[in-house]
Amino acid sequence: MADKTKAEFLQQLKDDNTKIYDNVNGNRIEITGSEYDSRLDDKAEGMYNAQEYNKIVSNGGQHKDYEIMRTNAITS
Repeated sequence: MADKTKAEFLQQLKDDNTKIYDNVNGNRIEITGSEYDSRLDDKAEGMYNAQEYNKIVSNGGQHKDYEIMRTNAITS
């Protein structure tokens, strides 16, 4: 599978979720406008970051950030 950019993840989310809803005090309300954009943007960023993290993990010692990840895992 080819890597996607954050913009591609965002477009995929918008295509798959033309409407999103929240449950507030037992009422289902539609999320619109800037809140809709913000939530999808956050989700797209998370998807992109997960993709990049998985790329580092699968490359193991060949990736320049792998040593930093291992050091952080040991010290935390």
